[in-house]
Amino acid sequence: MFGHYVLIGPKQFPHLHQMVIEGAAAIQLDAPPAAFVYNSHGVMNAMAVRLIGRSRYIWLTSALIDADNDDQVRFVVGHELGHHAAGHLDSLPSLLKLPGYFVPLLGLAYSRARELTCDRAGLALSGNLDASRAALQMLACGSAKLNAAMNPQAFQAQEQLVPRFAGWILHILSPYPRLTQRVEALSEWSDRVADPAKRPKVTRQTLARVEPTF
Repeated sequence: MFGHYVLIGPKQFPHLHQMVIEGAAAIQLDAPPAAFVYNSHGVMNAMAVRLIGRSRYIWLTSALIDADNDDQVRFVVGHELGHHAAGHLDSLPSLLKLPGYFVPLLGLAYSRARELTCDRAGLALSGNLDASRAALQMLACGSAKLNAAMNPQAFQAQEQLVPRFAGWILHILSPYPRLTQRVEALSEWSDRVADPAKRPKVTRQTLARVEPTF
């Protein structure tokens, strides 16, 4: 990792470093994770990683950085910080939850809930619903030019076109909600708390309590 990826810091991509520092402070992490950019050869992705020991990391792909604007990247960084803040990668909580993964479909449902929770964290830290939805839509669209013109309401309405039974089967067998579901869920959560000043503060203590069941 240190020999192949680019470590983000005050002297290397300082605007990205600032996003990580500010987001980690807002979400009340003890220390900001080390963040890296790596050459993904066109694959858009971002990951929260915790290797052996206590070190936390965020990996951002080059394709995602190229496709997203700064507000969208801020949502992505917030989403990955959410995984760290909620303890999704911590050893002890993971061990305690391990028996649940032996219950058919329960582990997959928990994985989907984690993603929706971290989408909320990304929105809370970015403070920008349009950019947050656009960051998710980019994973479906893949084109910065087209994504800028996308209609999020039309995109999330595509969920209604998913065949009911086949869509349900694919949903319960997937560790990730469909992107249409994620955009829809983010819009609904934002609508329920229309006033940002009244939106629940996203911290390490509150993240575990806002996980939706999906």
